[in-house]
Amino acid sequence: MAKKQELVKVEEKTQALAAYDFAEEIGSGFEEADADCYAIPYLSILQKNNPQCDPDSGAYLADAKPGMFFNNVTGELLDGDEGVEVVPVLLQHVYVEWVPREQGGGFRGAFRPADPIVAEAKQHRDEKGRFLMSNGNHLIDTIYYYALVRTGPSWTPVVLSFTSTQLKKARAWNTTMQNFLLRRRDGTSGPAPMHARIYRIATRPESNDKGTWRGWKIGVERELHPAASAEDRELVDMARVFKSQVREGSAQIVQTDVDPNAPQDEVSF
Repeated sequence: MAKKQELVKVEEKTQALAAYDFAEEIGSGFEEADADCYAIPYLSILQKNNPQCDPDSGAYLADAKPGMFFNNVTGELLDGDEGVEVVPVLLQHVYVEWVPREQGGGFRGAFRPADPIVAEAKQHRDEKGRFLMSNGNHLIDTIYYYALVRTGPSWTPVVLSFTSTQLKKARAWNTTMQNFLLRRRDGTSGPAPMHARIYRIATRPESNDKGTWRGWKIGVERELHPAASAEDRELVDMARVFKSQVREGSAQIVQTDVDPNAPQDEVSF
């Protein structure tokens, strides 16, 4: 009899838990979270000179290999040969100030292309062709893509950084996205929002007379259909929220000591 009563009590508790709807409290507890509370990781391509690939480095990862993707917040490694699915949500073109590697490295800020500091730095280059600021730091032409990347069954906000020879890939990707047109109700057409398609990013070997490295490889995976698919609708909603967070400044990139996609073997153009 006692066991029967215990089973009844457990069943009552289970029913009570099932009846509770957390959806009514979405966002609760995060009311005072500011930009310092949300970290957007780089999803960068590991090169042979990255510390994650160096057995003598304190940052060494046993499974890390050149060409893999590396999340600098979670430490997660993703297969660069197979590639991963991403949904881009926002593009930023900036010139990023980096302390030279030989001086310890480090991010020092970013400037818009029209900033006078950029115009001044473009008048001076080092032996590798990189723009030099008056303080001796490098000013690197950079295109950032804020995006969602699929990791297993979920999607994670990341930023992809394109510099140097990889800027050509970014421009080609921009053209591909802008050529994806949608028709308006009035019969005119225009570029679809950036988050209207899923793309697959992978890596591939590249080289020039200065060395070898792994670069980006980008292709269209599929279009999103939020009107017909609940999963696609949820993904589009996530993309819109992420885009708003970046624009409002409530999400910030977790910076690294050096430009995550500027291997030492690669010359900057």
